Amino acid sequence: MNLRKPIAVSLIAAALTAGVAAGTAAAEPLTLEPVATNPDAQNHDPVANGAAAGAGIGAGIGAGSAALSAVPLAILVPGLGSAVGAANVGLAALIYGGIGGGLGAATGAIAPDVVPQVLP
Repeated sequence: MNLRKPIAVSLIAAALTAGVAAGTAAAEPLTLEPVATNPDAQNHDPVANGAAAGAGIGAGIGAGSAALSAVPLAILVPGLGSAVGAANVGLAALIYGGIGGGLGAATGAIAPDVVPQVLP
């Protein structure tokens, strides 16, 4: 017994019905509101861009500072020091990334002109 044909026919019918419904919904004009940033930019949300930039900078600072402090520990206690140092780097990157993301999002919300609209 072949059950694939009824399922395929049902899926095609559902897709056609959804397409007709979407076509009628898209026919209504969309009213645009003015925005403070460039709507043609790849990502023009200053809050999201600020959060992404802040998280990246914070994670880099956290990981870098933890890595510098982990080097002496890895030299003094070769096996355990390296594992503890690596865990410390990851944890510091996570914590500082969260703090930087929060500060970046707040900066994007308060002063959107300071945050670039498209991150590299």
